[in-house]
Amino acid sequence: MVRICDGKTLPKGDRNAVYMLRTFGGEAHEIWNVADPANPVLITRLGGLKDTHKSWWECETGIAFLVSGAPDWRTRRMTQVYDLSDPAHPVKIRDFGLPGQEPGSTGAVPTELHGPISTGPEGNRVYFGYGTDKGGFLQIVERRKIVLLAEIVQAAHDVGRYVNIHVLCALDQQLLIDQVAQDILLVFFDRALITRVGGWDEQNLTEDADIGLRLSAAGERIRVAHPIIPRAIIMRMISLVPSRI
Repeated sequence: MVRICDGKTLPKGDRNAVYMLRTFGGEAHEIWNVADPANPVLITRLGGLKDTHKSWWECETGIAFLVSGAPDWRTRRMTQVYDLSDPAHPVKIRDFGLPGQEPGSTGAVPTELHGPISTGPEGNRVYFGYGTDKGGFLQIVERRKIVLLAEIVQAAHDVGRYVNIHVLCALDQQLLIDQVAQDILLVFFDRALITRVGGWDEQNLTEDADIGLRLSAAGERIRVAHPIIPRAIIMRMISLVPSRI
């Protein structure tokens, strides 16, 4: 099973390229430039898998739902979500599957994934079909919840300009993904704006709120990129200490 995206459609693709996403047996996913069908050129290979099957690639966004067999997962096939808007530089967003399929889980393992279909950002649904000839069922998921990390990565793409004050460094994409995966709240400020309102106060316990209030008072616009980010709620004062160290 292959998927084709024209380079003119992909957000960061080569406009002269025609990209083909295909499986390499059960071992890997590959992207080829097939603009010249007689002379295809390998662009990217995502290997180290134990199985593959029918993947889905959104040409308008570059988001791909790859049917994969991650070595540490308990099932033969699950979903790996990638941002393939630039086929030469794939960005992994997350692994996704059913409860009981993930590493470290116990009990019965649900049947493996057969293939997904996405309706894109406007439809905001991804349909996952599980099972082929046994125990099959359909899972319907809100797309934006699955690709949240990609939206945050894109919003903070200019990593030299923005700073995440919770880790106090300019973020690259992988670090950003790691932080979100650990349920750490991410707040981004323009470096120039922080300087404009007097800099970061290292003695302030709630430095993000402090800078936000100072920016608001200075007439700057504050925007929430996406409100659905998992975060543990501190219920006791003693729990506040490790969360701030």
